[in-house]
Amino acid sequence: MPLPMNSSQAHAHRRDEEDEANPRHGAPCWWFHYKDVSMDAVMSPSFNPEETRLPAILLHVKSNEMKGKVFTYSKTSGAQIAGESKYDRIFLFGCLGTNTCFAVLSKTAKHSSYFLQDFIARECCVGQTLMILEPIYSKNTLGDNSNLPIFDVKKRFEPHMFSSIPTMMYDPPKEAITRYFVLHNMQIQVLVPVVQRSVCNGIFCDRQSLRGSENHCCCLFRSGESSLVLETYVKVFTGNEMILEMPDF
Repeated sequence: MPLPMNSSQAHAHRRDEEDEANPRHGAPCWWFHYKDVSMDAVMSPSFNPEETRLPAILLHVKSNEMKGKVFTYSKTSGAQIAGESKYDRIFLFGCLGTNTCFAVLSKTAKHSSYFLQDFIARECCVGQTLMILEPIYSKNTLGDNSNLPIFDVKKRFEPHMFSSIPTMMYDPPKEAITRYFVLHNMQIQVLVPVVQRSVCNGIFCDRQSLRGSENHCCCLFRSGESSLVLETYVKVFTGNEMILEMPDF
């Protein structure tokens, strides 16, 4: 079951908590007066990004270890134009307001480090909820079916813990689109766990085995955490009904 947040609900409950302080870190949010927006609003031709914030969740970080380029696509007069873009890392986010996804491309390792400064200082990781400040739609997408828009971001990602996230029932998409889900109030059974050594102990590493030609994970920094992980068989239930199973997770 996905957990998106509509704009009016998000604005109401976050305004109360942020007028005082960030509930996780105890520090006043200098951007608390920014206006909440959704992906749809950011992609509107008339959108003004000044003092806006997009509630999101960090889903994945992909490192470009081969220093290659990624293909991007844009539409001009109805025609699809392919291009190439250099990047250091691709950040995949889920929008809490629409349950759809977008990407942010970082050109250099220095730029990636700047984006993640607050994440590192506050020991946050993949799966962290946050605010994307003053996003701009680049009018480009990853994938030739225009289902993963690329946003340009100038300011650091701001980790933020929301006091609650309203639940919305899953609605099958009517067109090709990248979506995500978050488990909420679900019973999870972890079966036959096996201890394995992962690729690293960085806070942004998803601890998954390297794939294909990969030699390194996406992490910029190592940590003092253990690199050991549990490989297991996961089953997710709602009531007596199993809704998801993941072998070798």
